[in-house]
Amino acid sequence: MSFTSQKYIKAQGLSLNKRESSLNAVFQVLLASLFIACCTEIRIPLFFTPIPLSGSTCATMFVGLFLGSRKGSLAVLCYLIERFVGMPLLNGNCAYFFTLFDASGGYRLAWILQAFLVGWYFERSMIRNARAIFVLLLVCGIQLGMGTLWLGYFVGYNHAMVMGFYPFIPGEFLKVCMVTLYLKTGKNN
Repeated sequence: MSFTSQKYIKAQGLSLNKRESSLNAVFQVLLASLFIACCTEIRIPLFFTPIPLSGSTCATMFVGLFLGSRKGSLAVLCYLIERFVGMPLLNGNCAYFFTLFDASGGYRLAWILQAFLVGWYFERSMIRNARAIFVLLLVCGIQLGMGTLWLGYFVGYNHAMVMGFYPFIPGEFLKVCMVTLYLKTGKNN
């Protein structure tokens, strides 16, 4: 076999590996978007606000943790596009075109940033202690803040904190505890 044919085979093998890794990344993003859809089904409606308690923010933190900043935020974006185009996801009554523009749309859009920031932090830091808890709480606070600003347009800004921020702090704290408990077990290494 000549030197040029060896280079050709190596080049073809390398491009095949790139295609396989790209296909693998697409598969990971799609599966993560379905994971978010499943976790969104875990919800508790609250009588005083249009925003339910749900498992979606926990899902976005895990997606950011497992897939990293780029693929994690792409997975959330993929989930939102699936809802936006009306794919029959699990909660059929919310899978319609205007789902991103209702009172909870700001929280959904903030999930993209939440997954990105969680992924970005854990791509750069192996620290799994109180600093990680603080960063996760800060990211949840940013996500809640963005959603609350959006909600203020619908319920009035003077009621937005009471209806969209304060009631969700204990739930976000529990979700952060779940993620850090997973990190402490060391199963992601």
